[in-house]
Amino acid sequence: MANELIDEKKSIFKKKKFTKDDLITIMNFTAGTVFYQNPRTQQEWKMVGFGETEQIAFDELITMKSSQPKLLKEPYIIVMDDDAVEQLSLKDTYKKILRPDEIDKFYNKMSFAQMEKFIDNATESMRELLVNLTLERIRNKEFDSLAKVQLIESKLNKKLLDWGVSINDHTIWKLIF
Repeated sequence: MANELIDEKKSIFKKKKFTKDDLITIMNFTAGTVFYQNPRTQQEWKMVGFGETEQIAFDELITMKSSQPKLLKEPYIIVMDDDAVEQLSLKDTYKKILRPDEIDKFYNKMSFAQMEKFIDNATESMRELLVNLTLERIRNKEFDSLAKVQLIESKLNKKLLDWGVSINDHTIWKLIF
């Protein structure tokens, strides 16, 4: 799993306690658009595309967690501050996703067994994101391990490549769009 790739070190520093007005960076953790509206204040946040970030007050995160928990628990939005993750009790959820700085490790450093175990335990939104990230990496010629593509296809039950054309004993494949 992703958390096995990162050394968990006990901090000798005190954990930060947030006030309601402290701004926390959040990130869109989907390939699409994420929208949140506070049910009390009607204030809105909209993030288009994976990786887009916004600043949000800590009390808004508390409201988000209680009014639309799936946004943070699935997650469709990730909190970019580890202390805030802990205070919002999201640590267990984050063991089932790849943080942005872990995505390259998934594609380039994880063994087949590690990839398989991670996918088996991943949240549904993480699984959907892996499909989109894998397609994007293939299109950009950043991921060319056909064996790992087949593993991802198999574990996620998604067809990413068309394996049907063979010319002179060479398989020619194309992306499924």
